[in-house]
Amino acid sequence: MVNFTNFLYFTWDQGRDAWMLRHILQGDFTLIGPTSGLQGFFLGPLWYYLGVPGYVLTRGNPYGISLWYIALSCLALPIFWLIAHTLYSKKEDKPWALIMSYLLAFLPGSVQGSTFIWNPLVSLPLVAGAFYALLQARHSRVWLTLAFFLWALTLQSEFAYAIFFIGPLWLSIPWIRQKIDWRDFLSTAAAASITFVPQAFFELRHQFIMSKALVNHLQNPADTISWMELAQRRPMQIFWGLKELLFPLGDARWFFTAMALGLIGLTMWQLVARVRKGGHKESADLYPWILTSYLASLPLFFYLLWRGNYGNFFSYYLTPHFIFLIPLIVFALRWIFQQRWQIVKGEHVSVALLGFFIFAALQFNVFHLTYQKNESGLRRMIESIDDLYTWKQADASLANTVAFRVFTPNRQTEHYDYLISWYAQKNHLDIPSTVKTADTQVWYILVEPDREIPEKRFVPWYKEATAGGVLTRQKKVGELQLETWMKPDIASASGLLKKETPPPTGEK
Repeated sequence: MVNFTNFLYFTWDQGRDAWMLRHILQGDFTLIGPTSGLQGFFLGPLWYYLGVPGYVLTRGNPYGISLWYIALSCLALPIFWLIAHTLYSKKEDKPWALIMSYLLAFLPGSVQGSTFIWNPLVSLPLVAGAFYALLQARHSRVWLTLAFFLWALTLQSEFAYAIFFIGPLWLSIPWIRQKIDWRDFLSTAAAASITFVPQAFFELRHQFIMSKALVNHLQNPADTISWMELAQRRPMQIFWGLKELLFPLGDARWFFTAMALGLIGLTMWQLVARVRKGGHKESADLYPWILTSYLASLPLFFYLLWRGNYGNFFSYYLTPHFIFLIPLIVFALRWIFQQRWQIVKGEHVSVALLGFFIFAALQFNVFHLTYQKNESGLRRMIESIDDLYTWKQADASLANTVAFRVFTPNRQTEHYDYLISWYAQKNHLDIPSTVKTADTQVWYILVEPDREIPEKRFVPWYKEATAGGVLTRQKKVGELQLETWMKPDIASASGLLKKETPPPTGEK
């Protein structure tokens, strides 16, 4: 949190969420959460109601809302510690527990997953909690029930990830508990069902609109891709998604990702060998590791078969998946070190050196992710709005009708609308119109750079937004472009008229 004012983003999702938090506090309660990748299908409302305390405590301050969500994600940190020390509970293995704890906390995917404020963020403590509960569930129905409750809540964070766990884990209850007991099935089903109550009420009120949308999507061949396309695209999509979790920096990150996957493969091979050696009776010491490898494999297996959403696969689906990968990597490293250094003292010295190397490598990534200055992030956005209001106040004597116009490459501007509203409310100012009409005399433009297809998106918008006016001011705030446009007669009276108007490009 040291540098949070500089590195935080504020995206369209956050603007939508902030507006929703305001509506909830005004009494407009919601039974559904953010939109999903399926048209007409919504996640549960957990994300919104978790954000309400942050909105109240900071009076809608966008920094405060973001920090509140980051604090929620930090609930995963003590759970990471518990997971590591459960997997390595013996005294002689404590150095490996420390290394695992550190990797889980400071892995690039962990840092990025808890500082980019959108809904998958809360999947970190939810999945970590579910994993820890499953580690304890072999001898406790309470822990088993809690695990399914947390997995079901994770569906409200990232449906396309958690959906692949619920069914297989429920069918695996006899293996987890080492017995068949109908009370295990009943308690877990009840715990998961409770989380669907708000969406069930929404479905009843709206004639099962989400269920119909989901069925239509599954039956519509236009929403899928062929098996051949899936086989060509999905393995590399998964590989690059894992790469973003493990090694987001450096030209050789693909090599290190491949090496990490090799270590995971080594762990799988070792576990299979140990199970075969132990015969049909599974060793109690192997249950946590077999469970970990099972959880690490489940979503990846189903992703290889999932053809929906037009074949799209987004890396944020895997936001919490490092929680299962890191233990498998550490398992392989420990096995390698045990094979090479038989003397306990020598092994501990080597582990210490390994830990120091991991510390140095991850701190470099953490520095890049959190100590940078985001030139198009929240701070620059607020600075830009402050400048626009300063210009508006300076032009108050020239015009009666003014407007703020905002361009973003995806044409979504709810996040800027929220920031303008919050800024005006905080400073007791009027909220200007965001629509330019024939009567508008002065309008102020804020432009995000469009580096992909400016000729199709930005140029038409810019021509429409500037029609009938002359440019009187320009300023760069980070990567954001600010401009003032006036009707010709107003511009002449202002004394700010520029001689030349730069051609619109949408770039820096």
